[in-house]
Amino acid sequence: MAPQLLPVSRQLITVRQAADILAVSAETVRQWMRAGKLSGVRVGRTIRIHTESVTTLMGG
Repeated sequence: MAPQLLPVSRQLITVRQAADILAVSAETVRQWMRAGKLSGVRVGRTIRIHTESVTTLMGG
């Protein structure tokens, strides 16, 4: 059985991936999360960013 893909609004990427997409540092991504500009979740000890919030921040 093939794994089900989540809708784009629920897909998660790493802080580093978000930083690369947005052309900023990983620390800036973390600051934007604290400020509420990006949404994400903590998975264990790591943070994952919702792809939809990255797209929204990019104006898309």
